[in-house]
Amino acid sequence: MRYPAGVVLFVCACAVAPAAAFAEDACATVARTAYADIPRYFYGSDPDSLYGKVLAWEVVCGDTEVVVRTRILAAIWDDAFDEYLYDETIVDHLAEHRRVLEKGPDPRSDDARESYDAFTVELADQLLPHTDRGSLEEFFCLFYSGRVTKAWTLLDSEELADTDLAAFRTQEREMLAAPRTVLVIALTGGGWWPQGDMAFVGDKPVVGGLVGLHGRDWLGRIVVEYRIGRANRPYWVDAEGITGWSDRFDAALVGVELGRILARVGPWSWSLFGGIGGDFVKPFKDEDLVLGTVNGSAGLGLRWQGGPSKNLLVGLDVRREWLADRNTAGTPLGGRAWSVRLVLGFLRDEGRTARLQALQP
Repeated sequence: MRYPAGVVLFVCACAVAPAAAFAEDACATVARTAYADIPRYFYGSDPDSLYGKVLAWEVVCGDTEVVVRTRILAAIWDDAFDEYLYDETIVDHLAEHRRVLEKGPDPRSDDARESYDAFTVELADQLLPHTDRGSLEEFFCLFYSGRVTKAWTLLDSEELADTDLAAFRTQEREMLAAPRTVLVIALTGGGWWPQGDMAFVGDKPVVGGLVGLHGRDWLGRIVVEYRIGRANRPYWVDAEGITGWSDRFDAALVGVELGRILARVGPWSWSLFGGIGGDFVKPFKDEDLVLGTVNGSAGLGLRWQGGPSKNLLVGLDVRREWLADRNTAGTPLGGRAWSVRLVLGFLRDEGRTARLQALQP
């Protein structure tokens, strides 16, 4: 990484060992001195000391967001700004800084870092009136002073369309927006309304959960559900040598569902899916007897994706179920059912959605 004039002469006097040779506490020590010294160099109009301090900070701590931010503001202040000051990682640094501006500092940061962040906001604000309109210098001063929406809007303008920064951001946004497989974990609840031979059981509340994967236009998930409550009237059981009347009907479903995502409109998506699984009832508390059958289903799903990091998932599924009889020698326990499932969960996308959001106006 090249520096403005004056830095090369200072390097020899600030030579330090490679960053790998320094422990974490060494970085913390250098950072604390930088937080204290750099504002004095700005206000004291001492660019050589300023660049030397930034270089030593970078060598010890690496090319971190706060180092890059300081380097850019120093170059603007010294009228030496150029795009050689950063590479494509600048996009990640900008996204990280926006989250700090909007959500506040990391709880692990100390008072010195918080004071330094406030200093760079003030510095960018003071430099802004002295930048050319429609320039990258104006963009960075807008961004680092907290005017993020105006900054991104400026970067989208024709004046900056051919800059490296605009190209880096476009590349990153396209990569982050490209559909990919994400993990979905959710809790579910709803209702179940049996028909046919099982109509006597009565309507039941349902609770459960699901874990699955969502791709660009497909989905797959494992579903576990529990239908709570007793049957509305007793039924006769005759299976595996065990007979008797029971009204217990706490049923469990364990199955898989596969589907197709039909459409996406903004945060909304619609899907069509089918499922198959095992449906189980234990009619007697003290008997080791489980009545099991096959549960087949087809349904239509609606999902909304939102929240601060765009990883919250809220949805509604409507299903038609078909169940084979599981009690052929007793009261028939097969038939059909309608069910409605409310879904509340989250997408685990490794922060991609949050980063993409941070790069939007």
